[in-house]
Amino acid sequence: MIESVHFHRGYSLRLHKSKPFINYGIISYRTFSGACSWEAGLLDRPFASCSYMPGSEDRIRAWARDAGVAPLLVATTAIGIPNSEYPQRRQELLDRFVACVQEAREQGAALMGLVAMSICPTEYAARELSAASGLPVLDALACQIALAEWWHRTGLPPSLLRSPRSAP
Repeated sequence: MIESVHFHRGYSLRLHKSKPFINYGIISYRTFSGACSWEAGLLDRPFASCSYMPGSEDRIRAWARDAGVAPLLVATTAIGIPNSEYPQRRQELLDRFVACVQEAREQGAALMGLVAMSICPTEYAARELSAASGLPVLDALACQIALAEWWHRTGLPPSLLRSPRSAP
């Protein structure tokens, strides 16, 4: 349960209007992956992930499985640059992202559905990454906010939310 989303370089988002909603734990760190996976699933297109460093593939596949979209996750890629170096290596970050998209496309991805938030939206907007790579890119933060707003607007009780699917 959180009231703020904090990013690694001091960026933060405070959500005040929906405080009772947030107090039920609808938004969490895991929700970013769930929200992107859920929205990629709604688009019903094969998608790929792009993380900071290699080694998170099993965790990303578990997130997709928990969100019920594992068959649509066709590739897991990684930039290979520590996120603390992104501001100094911005062009290289973009070039590596484009290479990750090419790798994902070769494995059948039609969109980038799980992109680490230090890449998008912190360094580049989704539209910039889409234009550079030629593949649609989902903004993880925008997906998270949209999911929270959607849930809040339904008026349904948070007790109905079962995300990830393995939650009791």
